[in-house]
Amino acid sequence: MLSRITARSFFALLCLWVAALAVLASPLPPSTPDSKEAAPVFFGPPQPPVTVDLQILISCWNTAREHFLIAIGDTIIHVNNLKVIPEQENTLTPDIRQIPLKIAMQKYTPEFIGKASFIDDRDRQKFIGEMLTVKMPRFSEEGTCLDYIMIVLRKLKDHGGIADDSVLGKYQKIYDQGMENYRIYHT
Repeated sequence: MLSRITARSFFALLCLWVAALAVLASPLPPSTPDSKEAAPVFFGPPQPPVTVDLQILISCWNTAREHFLIAIGDTIIHVNNLKVIPEQENTLTPDIRQIPLKIAMQKYTPEFIGKASFIDDRDRQKFIGEMLTVKMPRFSEEGTCLDYIMIVLRKLKDHGGIADDSVLGKYQKIYDQGMENYRIYHT
């Protein structure tokens, strides 16, 4: 009878020990009460940030059909409309250009403007997703493809992804030239 009680006690203690291990091995609770994801548990050294190239891709440079896109790493985003030359009251909508960057570099005129950094690739994808939901002003009220890229770069700077102000300076030169071309071809 004594061995039977000892076996039961040992089994109960073993079950309790396994349950305690399972709880201790589970992820930590969310860092904020409204967070839907569990806080990550990292073992080892912190991962370095993801650094990607920022490039402006120019379609039909110095023509009436000129169009500007931005490549954030290998993802190309821009604003578009079904019309080739938008009317003044149109609103352009953000979109992803589904073309491999290597092909886009051959098809468009590329202008490297700098680098951007993100915590990880998930952070980069989240940022791009947010840029695809930007509500553009009307075309006549600073709602051009050039303006969209400026919005993206400013938000990227606010996000902490651009540390070097020369990125905005390089783009400002492209922006000014693009707006001058627009005035020449559309007035």
